[in-house]
Amino acid sequence: MEQQQDQQPTSSATARPQQPADCFVASLPAETLAQIVDSSLQELDAWERQQARMSFAQVSIDWYGAAGVGRELAVKDTLMAGRLTMWLRTRGPGAERRARVRSLSMYIESDGAWRSSNAGRLLSVCRQLKSLELRAEGQLCLGADGIISFGKPLNEALKKLPQLRRFRYQTLAFALVPSHEILSAFASWPKLQTLTLKNVLLARLRDDEEPAPLSPLPLTRLEIPLSEVALLLAPAPNTLRHLHFTSAPIPRNSSTQAEGSNHPLASVTAIAPQLLSLVAVAKRKGDMSHHPELTDYWWPTLCALRDVRELRIGVIGYKLDAILTLLRPLKHLASLSISDPRQIWYDISPPLRLLTSAATLDFIDEAPALQNLTLPHQLGNVWTKEELARVETAAKQKGVRFILG
Repeated sequence: MEQQQDQQPTSSATARPQQPADCFVASLPAETLAQIVDSSLQELDAWERQQARMSFAQVSIDWYGAAGVGRELAVKDTLMAGRLTMWLRTRGPGAERRARVRSLSMYIESDGAWRSSNAGRLLSVCRQLKSLELRAEGQLCLGADGIISFGKPLNEALKKLPQLRRFRYQTLAFALVPSHEILSAFASWPKLQTLTLKNVLLARLRDDEEPAPLSPLPLTRLEIPLSEVALLLAPAPNTLRHLHFTSAPIPRNSSTQAEGSNHPLASVTAIAPQLLSLVAVAKRKGDMSHHPELTDYWWPTLCALRDVRELRIGVIGYKLDAILTLLRPLKHLASLSISDPRQIWYDISPPLRLLTSAATLDFIDEAPALQNLTLPHQLGNVWTKEELARVETAAKQKGVRFILG
């Protein structure tokens, strides 16, 4: 019960001191104070935000209202999910508590008893959720037909969240997700704006199974594996503004396996002009062979960029000696990062010496909106000390933050 007490917010009936009348904060509108609190929590994870809101709530009556206690819940396992469900179902105050919940982050352990039932019951009492994050251990499958499954209760509860705007699903190890199960959940979220799948791939359970096309969704941000781009771009061809590829291998039974003109990156080229951020960086050496930098279509995608403000790419699959010249005219590009996860700098393809200090100087001087520039750390061994010093000086004079990383 100690865990349950930690989870539960303090009752609004608890006596709290009044804000001093001469305090500057006392003159702020409640909405402004709430915005300040929310802004201060943006860099924290769900559990840290929850603890911070509870601390703010103890300051005074004004701070209690601004803290939004109970609006955002973080649940560390399905045992806690079961206890929290009972607390939210309490007669009288339970209804108010349920109506307050807008965000839920839940960790689902691999061997928890009744994990699907507890997780599903909690979602079933939080029907007004706008943000949902599920984290899971091990090689789990989100789908009733999976070899290892979260089970029917959770799957059914996922389909009853009509207000959901943000969904994140992440596993600690690589996981295959039955495509028909998770896509049926997406179809129940008509307001979905942000979708993140990390270490997760959609998979057909039968060779003859084709995923049903998704209805239009107001998606503005996708953080997904490359293999799912063609499928998940389809419902948001005009609204998408941020596309981030997450690192994950592409097994043969992934729901989208294509080559040549049907490669999924071809669909990215079509929407490249409207993107405000594009991130496709291999995090580890082993990711290089599975990443979009290796496709024949990476260069046309880069050529099609128009409104991009943030661009993070690797070093393979495009003309390294021409990339800075290509990107230099972009009017809104504020942050460019080109990185290589490999540790060596010699005998690699392409040779990093193609990324010259002279081209970098021209880019810093002429890129109209540049604020941050990161280039591969191996250039510290490729450029001379004098070349590096000239680039660093030019960046400083232009007010550009330059690093080799």
